[in-house]
Amino acid sequence: MSRSLGRESPAAPCQAADLPRWDKLFIALEDSHMRQNMLLDALEQLAKGACRREGAEILAEMREEGAAGGRRTHAALQRLLEGSREPAAGLRRLEESDARRLEESDARRLEESDARRLEESDARRLEESDARRLEERPAGGWRDGRNRDTSAPEDDDEAEADGSG
Repeated sequence: MSRSLGRESPAAPCQAADLPRWDKLFIALEDSHMRQNMLLDALEQLAKGACRREGAEILAEMREEGAAGGRRTHAALQRLLEGSREPAAGLRRLEESDARRLEESDARRLEESDARRLEESDARRLEESDARRLEERPAGGWRDGRNRDTSAPEDDDEAEADGSG
């Protein structure tokens, strides 16, 4: 090797005797690379098939779980719906009973007010009839014994004095 200008002289990379050996190495390398690619492709195909099978299995499991979950969800929704109907029905019954109570209390109040009016009317009629009787009474009182007023003792004394008794 010559050391002119600080560089080594280029030497031939391989000798003619080494060329067939290098060719064989490159061919082996290409073959291994090709085999590696083939194996990777086969592995991908296998993985895709396995993934499809696994995916199909997982999908089937999910469908089963979904159906079971759907049934559970449906049952829960039914319970919830029934539970919401019961308070609604209870509320409706409560409103109906309140309405009946109101109607009954209104009817009682109406009956009571009618009874009060009737009593007041009867009391007024009694007062009016008493007032008419007092007005119809003669000034001297009843002498023949009919409808005698027992509140006036002087009339009785006069009747005894007259001898008609």
